[in-house]
Amino acid sequence: RNGRGQFDEFFIGVKLAFDQTLVREGNIQFDVEPISQLYKYVYAYERNEYTDPTAINLFDKIDMIFVDCDRRLLPWGKRTRPLLLLLKTAFFTNKCLFAAGGATQMLGFVLSTGGKKIR
Repeated sequence: RNGRGQFDEFFIGVKLAFDQTLVREGNIQFDVEPISQLYKYVYAYERNEYTDPTAINLFDKIDMIFVDCDRRLLPWGKRTRPLLLLLKTAFFTNKCLFAAGGATQMLGFVLSTGGKKIR
């Protein structure tokens, strides 16, 4: 399965894992965002590209991040920049992160390069 069907399976698995927990306080809220909307959670002053200060607050409110994406997406691509920065920020702030599929490759890129584009 590709695309939406693959994501739906991933999301159902995440939700089932939380439904099976024995200790849980309150309702669990999931925010599902496509890569193109992840900029809302990203603050990156390095290139003055994502500098909305509300992104810092939104990112701080996230307890856990679950990411799955197509393995064909490149970490240094312009389209994937918000995802790369989200993974980088999550790693360097010790945010709880679960990466699957292509997101594991992007996380490996962050770990090996610090998330910086190699020229």
